[in-house]
Amino acid sequence: MESARCSLAVSECQSRLIGPYHRLQRRVPFRVTQKQLVVPKPYSRWLFYSCGQFSMMTVGAAVHRRWGCCCLGFLVFLAGLNYWRHPTFGLRRYADMAAVSITVIYHMCVALGVVGGGINASLAAFWCTPLRPLMGVGPSVPALGPTGYALLTFAFVAMYMRARHHASRKEFHISTPWHLGVHLLGNLGNLMLYPGLRPK
Repeated sequence: MESARCSLAVSECQSRLIGPYHRLQRRVPFRVTQKQLVVPKPYSRWLFYSCGQFSMMTVGAAVHRRWGCCCLGFLVFLAGLNYWRHPTFGLRRYADMAAVSITVIYHMCVALGVVGGGINASLAAFWCTPLRPLMGVGPSVPALGPTGYALLTFAFVAMYMRARHHASRKEFHISTPWHLGVHLLGNLGNLMLYPGLRPK
């Protein structure tokens, strides 16, 4: 009888000690208590490989001696690989988003002539005659004008918002192609910007 009372008292004591922890755990958001992937595999793996495209933008900027664009392109390349290797909520995610945001704003300033000599065309131009070949050698392709680059940047942001919308609904089979398109469009747009930029 005495041992039964003792075991009952011990179990009550344990329930008092454990109880508050369970109540606390129920109130803490799931993503705080467990490192959850923002985008699950295999979709996050595709985005990781897609970040390799930013090396082309970095090389393209270096060929045209746009060192600010080159450094920011390399930063986006590193931040993207670092985040998408294991995409969880936290500092690596915010660093990637900040790197992309700064790079987009800087390139827009370059295109409009706020930084450097600007594009070799009027502000209303969609296209312009390139001053240099696309990658320093080879045939010349039309370069983007200021209006063309602004429209492309708008499309870039719209595609990203579309990807975020579907990702928030866990529709990763839809959001991932949109996000891959964002990577492709951003890189192509910047590569077609550099040949039309005037010397500083």
